[in-house]
Amino acid sequence: MAHQEGTTLERQGQLFFTAIDTKLAKVLAEAHDLASDCPEILSRIEADLDAAARRKKALRLLDARYAGEQTLPLPLEALVEAAAKQIEAEELSLQVGRPRTHPMVVCFFLVLRGYFGSVSDHHSWERFADSLTLRAYLEPYASRLPGRTTLLELLNQVSASTRSFILDKQLAQVIGEDLDDLMQQTIDSTAVAANSAWPTEIGLIQGLLERAHRVGRVLDEYEVEPFRMWHTERWFTQLQSAMMAILLGKPRRARQQRKAYRAYIAKADQLLTFLHNEHDAREAAVAQAMLPPSRRLQLQRLWRLLGDALADADTLLNYLSAKSLSDTEVVRDEAEKIFSLSDGSAAFIIKGERDTVFGYKVQVGRSTNGFITAVSVPEGNAADSAQLVPMVEQHLARTGITPALVTADDGYASREAERKLKTDHGISDVSITGAKGRRQLGESLWNSELYAQSRADRSAVESLMFTLKHSFAFGRCRRRGIDAVRAEIMEKAIAYNFWRLAYIREQQAAETEQKRRRRPAA
Repeated sequence: MAHQEGTTLERQGQLFFTAIDTKLAKVLAEAHDLASDCPEILSRIEADLDAAARRKKALRLLDARYAGEQTLPLPLEALVEAAAKQIEAEELSLQVGRPRTHPMVVCFFLVLRGYFGSVSDHHSWERFADSLTLRAYLEPYASRLPGRTTLLELLNQVSASTRSFILDKQLAQVIGEDLDDLMQQTIDSTAVAANSAWPTEIGLIQGLLERAHRVGRVLDEYEVEPFRMWHTERWFTQLQSAMMAILLGKPRRARQQRKAYRAYIAKADQLLTFLHNEHDAREAAVAQAMLPPSRRLQLQRLWRLLGDALADADTLLNYLSAKSLSDTEVVRDEAEKIFSLSDGSAAFIIKGERDTVFGYKVQVGRSTNGFITAVSVPEGNAADSAQLVPMVEQHLARTGITPALVTADDGYASREAERKLKTDHGISDVSITGAKGRRQLGESLWNSELYAQSRADRSAVESLMFTLKHSFAFGRCRRRGIDAVRAEIMEKAIAYNFWRLAYIREQQAAETEQKRRRRPAA
């Protein structure tokens, strides 16, 4: 159940209390209207919160069983999952406790997180506490702002399928109100920076070793003997000095650089050997630890984190040794590359002659009137050409409409993809820009009026990318890991579509008013 701590939303003697006419108010109004018109959105959010509550209850029941019996069947994670499903399948209901946060409040803040990029940083929280607009929309559903920790927990319990459902319903609303026929899709990709430092082998190795040592030192909290300190503090100091010698060394002095690398590798190997020995000495104790299920799950996650850190450090150190001590270039398999301590899914994104970005290559599909109809975050630096068909298929699945024209730049050039779209999905025209597109299409199609106009219209998707990056914090992720990043990007797409809905309605109202004024008086 959600906590109700936080800032009180009081009228403070105001006779009238209405939202100010701002862009934020329009976005919240669109979110409110869609959720009101489609109650299944709120039902799905409520179901997600209930599912999370049942998982917590399953752990509490297992803890209670453990306390009573002092026994623990294995494997634990499978038991927790089975218990959670069993609770849902049986007629065990959640007990009445503290008041549950209304799903409309969760929906509002889901949109706000997409709109501002965060709901938990100090700047965002001050904005929410001071916002008369937000207060007006929250007042029917909550007397207080949820606490920051509670709010983050609630938002993170909303499932990917619920976010996807909201986007589907936005597009259904667009079609139903004739705001766009969605018969044209323009596809493009953009590099989005990860929430991670720029990776270097020496920095990653040191970070992984420090992580393993840090986790090993807190094992006593789980009734397992912690890693010994031994000489580790001195070794880490020496490792840091060796890293600085590499970073500050002059590149032209190859002998000194190689010597610095040898010193770093030797000290890292010494630390890694020590940590491996400490890890192996405690493996049996961790497996046999008698703890309540909730605490044991925490221990298992920490133990996996420690083991992964040591394995990754091994891989990186072997590569660094081969690279720094060899006169020939050492090539790594893509699957073995490790780029980040905090976000293992991020990769180097290179787009044309632009600066390299460490992060993700996000795919976005835009309709004629500027609505996002498809959005995808592939893993790694996926080729655009492989994303053309999936992006069009996502448009079809979300809208039920087969676009007459699909437009993309020459990074998406693929004769096989073009054939599949035309023959398998019945798409009339696939326009690819650039030199590759010209070769693929042939001179006749390239010079036709339709294809020339589609190339001219591609500036609209560039405008979309600019708006997303500068108004919706699309240029850099705040969350880490592929699932969290996909959720973040989807929330931004949802917030953008709400903004676009309000914008198109304003345009239509202005055009109607202009026509009314031009109409001759009777």
